[in-house]
Amino acid sequence: MLKSYLTSTIRDIFNNKGYSAINIIGLAVAMAACLLIFLFVTDELGYDKFIPDADRTYRIEVTAKSPNRADEKYPWFMGAYGPLIKERSPDVEDTTRYQTNRLAVGVGDRFFYENITFSDPNFLDFMGLSVPPDILNDQQAIVITQKIANKYFPNEDAVGKTMTIAGTVDYRVAYVMPDLPHKSHLAIDMVAPYNQEFFSGINTEYLSMNNATYVRMKPGRSPELLRPLIATLIDENVPQNDQGAKASSYRIPTFIAVQDIYLKSPAGVIGKASGDITVVIGFISVAILIVVIATVNYINLATARAIKRAREVGIRKVMGATRKQLISQFLGESVMITLIAAIFALAFVEIILPTFNAALDRQISFEFIEKPLILVLLLMITALIGIIAGLYPAFYLSAFNPATVLKSDQGDKKTIFLRQFLVFLQFSIAITLIAGTTVVVRQTMFATNMDPGYDKEGVLTIHNLRSNNLLDKVELLDQQLSTIEGITSVAASQFVPTDLYDFTTGMSFVGKPDAPFAMSILSHEAQFFDLYRLRLKAGRKLEKDRLSDKITQFPEKDNETVETNVLLNETAARILGFSKADDALGQQIKWDLQGPGQAAIFTVVGVIEDFHLRSIHNTVRPMLYLNAPAFYRTLSLRFSTNDFPALISKLERKWSEIAPGVPLGYQILSEQVDQFYSSENKQMKVFVTFAILAIIISAIGLLGLTAFSAERRTREIGIRKVLGARTFDIIRLMLGQFSRPVLVANLVALPIAWFLMDRWLSDFEYRIDLNILWFIGAGLAALLIAWITVIGYSYKAAQANPADALRYE
Repeated sequence: MLKSYLTSTIRDIFNNKGYSAINIIGLAVAMAACLLIFLFVTDELGYDKFIPDADRTYRIEVTAKSPNRADEKYPWFMGAYGPLIKERSPDVEDTTRYQTNRLAVGVGDRFFYENITFSDPNFLDFMGLSVPPDILNDQQAIVITQKIANKYFPNEDAVGKTMTIAGTVDYRVAYVMPDLPHKSHLAIDMVAPYNQEFFSGINTEYLSMNNATYVRMKPGRSPELLRPLIATLIDENVPQNDQGAKASSYRIPTFIAVQDIYLKSPAGVIGKASGDITVVIGFISVAILIVVIATVNYINLATARAIKRAREVGIRKVMGATRKQLISQFLGESVMITLIAAIFALAFVEIILPTFNAALDRQISFEFIEKPLILVLLLMITALIGIIAGLYPAFYLSAFNPATVLKSDQGDKKTIFLRQFLVFLQFSIAITLIAGTTVVVRQTMFATNMDPGYDKEGVLTIHNLRSNNLLDKVELLDQQLSTIEGITSVAASQFVPTDLYDFTTGMSFVGKPDAPFAMSILSHEAQFFDLYRLRLKAGRKLEKDRLSDKITQFPEKDNETVETNVLLNETAARILGFSKADDALGQQIKWDLQGPGQAAIFTVVGVIEDFHLRSIHNTVRPMLYLNAPAFYRTLSLRFSTNDFPALISKLERKWSEIAPGVPLGYQILSEQVDQFYSSENKQMKVFVTFAILAIIISAIGLLGLTAFSAERRTREIGIRKVLGARTFDIIRLMLGQFSRPVLVANLVALPIAWFLMDRWLSDFEYRIDLNILWFIGAGLAALLIAWITVIGYSYKAAQANPADALRYE
């Protein structure tokens, strides 16, 4: 019996090549897409699995609270508390901290700029990286990755070699560790211990948030147990402000599991692009919809051609076949076709995966030996699709009455409604995908092209003012670099747009009862605003020659204060309670410094329009702008020339005269900005590709259905032509049959698509407004796809000779 079923299945596949090809190709493409999405999803969900005891390891983040504003989420924590938490809590197994800075790295006469991680000595071991224990106990030791070793010490052993950091401190390479797995939220290439040269105040940073801090709890202990302790530590080390508010009331710790940082942390990843759990859910949804569409195709085509197999069923029943046997046969056929499709799907994935990796900038592998779960998933999908797709046709065909089907054609009326419903279901999904994809593309384009509030074109940035005492040469750099033909402006600053660093601290109004608030600080030269073409909202900008607009020295004695003029951005003015920017002018803000009684008093003299230091996914933080040269670390240069190589050549010559031995290490700002959106642009393109695949699969199924419908109505079409029907009339007849379920699908799918995309957009701080024309366009596009699919085959059927159509077999 099994041999008979197998022979029958193979014969049916070869006797109906068109039907079989449509089903196999549709299922193969669907399963290949599903596998690729599965590989992407498992890659996204697989971050930081290498970290020991990841299930009880957390990053301590900060929620900064201020009156009249939304809470701010920060991935950094106050530097001093990590060791204190370990010392004071019996529930903590270990803690560690790190901070990353971009500094000049020199080996011999070669210099490059690198992101250098400074950390506690236990950091590498805490993160499960392959290094000897206690290797960072030596203050002059540095651990580098194999990538850095190959860059600085090609074809030689790097261990024991000297690397000069920031032109001032020599480190000895103590160990070369393997490159970090790409599935890590950490962006680490060089690791050195905290030292007095760069981090003399690391253990007294009780309020400033500059360090990432991790805690590993003892088994069975929750990090929530640390909340009271952290509040106590903060209040012990930070005095109440003038209004009596405790610091713990506006610095709230939050705990994010280390394996959730990449996808779920509201504060994001430090030093590299974050993932997005909504993107993962979106891809999973598309995979499910693609499989549903392919399965619906199979069911639709199987029921449409049921009449062609009715006599076979009748003969088998007369020969003694039971209904159970017939159901087993048709289910077996379905599973076999799905299995053949699965083999093609594997081939498709092998061919497409390199392009898929390149499109997403991933290193996803497809090895069954390494990932047996993939094979298990494929077999499960194959069996599931095969059974679901074959279930209804099997029961429907096995129910045929042998006397009826052997005497005449079995009527098709019982399945007309089902096929119409399945076409409706397919195109409901397709319309939702078209509308959703339109919104995703428009939102991504909006994010990419949105005005960041500054002019990113024609700007170079140089991140090395901390090298070789260049801070003492800032004015000289301004003067000399401005003389280079093509350079129109030069300005030093603490940060520049696209920098991943931040300096946020607590402040309060002078003489006002308001609660303290968190404020980010950006120090800059007076010409910074003109260089970036920032727009003034109220008041005036800082002026270079006005002494009260610059802090030349911070307090050194107890109870000493310093005063200066500052600017706020619109967000800062608004959250501080000023409905009009002009109302903020003249207000005084106090910043308590680290020494007893030491403070800086700021007078607001201007408000500038908001601009985005990072991507638009990050809200604009309240910013205070001042001119304090002690904070400078970056140089910005605006240029205007079409001969960029010549400009760089002149710049390098002048730079070497002013700062011999210090590399130029410039970056083009517009390229840095574009990198913020490169990952989501790539993901958008892949998402669009999968959505198009789903629509194509729907069209393929409709093509097959049209072919069978035309075949079933061959005699009807022949009679209509004999009675004078034109080709257009026949095409209109077929279009009417398939347009109805597509039009109904529009009525159902478009409101659903609107609701879903509005919910999706609600997660964006800056979003587009939905336009009903996009959704109408999606519905019309689906209808057009259906018409194109139907018209092609309908035209062929309408051109057939009526004599052939009316001839009986």
